[in-house]
Amino acid sequence: MTTIVALFLAAATASAAATASAVATASPSTMTASTSTTATAAATASATPRSEAPALEQAHAGGGWDPHAVDLEVRFGRGLGEYEAFGSGGDRVAGQNWRLQVAYPFRSFASLHLGYGRASFGCEGGFCSRAPVTFTGSGVDAGLTLTWRGLWGQASIARQTLDAAWEGSGGPKQERAQSGLGVLAGAGMTLVLGPGLSVTPGLRWMRHTAAFPPAEGGVVVHAITDVGIRYRVPFRR
Repeated sequence: MTTIVALFLAAATASAAATASAVATASPSTMTASTSTTATAAATASATPRSEAPALEQAHAGGGWDPHAVDLEVRFGRGLGEYEAFGSGGDRVAGQNWRLQVAYPFRSFASLHLGYGRASFGCEGGFCSRAPVTFTGSGVDAGLTLTWRGLWGQASIARQTLDAAWEGSGGPKQERAQSGLGVLAGAGMTLVLGPGLSVTPGLRWMRHTAAFPPAEGGVVVHAITDVGIRYRVPFRR
């Protein structure tokens, strides 16, 4: 019996030693393969270029003021107007207008804009029946522009002046009204021509006060249809 127990213990010891030797032999190879796989994955990850979202989307996602571009725009068109103090009624004459605008898009759908423009119109009725008068308004405005699926709309606070010119008995006459505050609203669509370049037809409406001394003044209303060319100028910090 003692001999059998001794043989059993010897066999068990030999089996355990063989198992430990096999594990010791296989572990370095396994560790080496694992380390190699990890290094390869890290190298691949570092070698793969990260795709950068457009700066506008990054700013929108981050919710911060990340300067990246400005929109420059020039607009030309024609419009009608009325200086209510002259009572021109329906005898309005269309005139030319133009506008320059710079905008900062702080969101993918919104931008702050600053503009300057001139718009002219004529009248032949009411007070103007004595001599046709051409009115020319000019001034600055600042406000917010919103875009959605190829459409745009904007609202501004404006400060405008108004000039009146007519042919008097002694020759051409011209007077300038005191500048007044008003509002400007517009809407239209955006047609993309290429990277950063688009055409923006639209309609605009403006209402502001004006006073020709010594009168107390009146209200000026403009209705304008025009077309703009907009170009986005990117820049980096």
